[in-house]
Amino acid sequence: MKQEIINNHALSDASYLPFFDMNSLKWQVNSLQKVNYSVSLNRELLNPENAVFANACGVDGEKIKRRLIVIDAKVVALYLKNLDSYCRAWNISPVWKIIAGDEASKTMRQTLEVSEAMTDAGLLRRAEAVIAIGGGVVLDIVGFAASLYRRGIPYIRIPTTLKVDGKCEIKNNPIVNFA
Repeated sequence: MKQEIINNHALSDASYLPFFDMNSLKWQVNSLQKVNYSVSLNRELLNPENAVFANACGVDGEKIKRRLIVIDAKVVALYLKNLDSYCRAWNISPVWKIIAGDEASKTMRQTLEVSEAMTDAGLLRRAEAVIAIGGGVVLDIVGFAASLYRRGIPYIRIPTTLKVDGKCEIKNNPIVNFA
């Protein structure tokens, strides 16, 4: 069996940690573009009295604002009524794109369909957000499609959790807002 040796200590030996020389580790990260995003953990995200989702979408409830919402088919089946109520309360005019969120659906075809939905919605760069609601597959597809569509388009991720009973939970999930 091959073992990694660092500073004369085998990595399989738990006692190496106190002797590990942190000065021997080095890595470099270079970035040309500044990256900023915010994460917000929330309860009752779709309660119309909760302004967090609306704020992330850049709406104030006064003027009607259009937003593309790309959502997992399983999530929309469970939460469409709540989402509709929230959007009405905050004057969000949703453009819906419902997609499958299973691993087999993580394809270029589906990514291009989401990108085409952005084009069809006529989203304005830096002014109209794309909102992704679903599991990892949906979030990956929408993120990639957003990068293909227009650099700098606001992209809001609302991750869901698949529970043991097969239902999706979004009440206590974070909003990750890339702008």
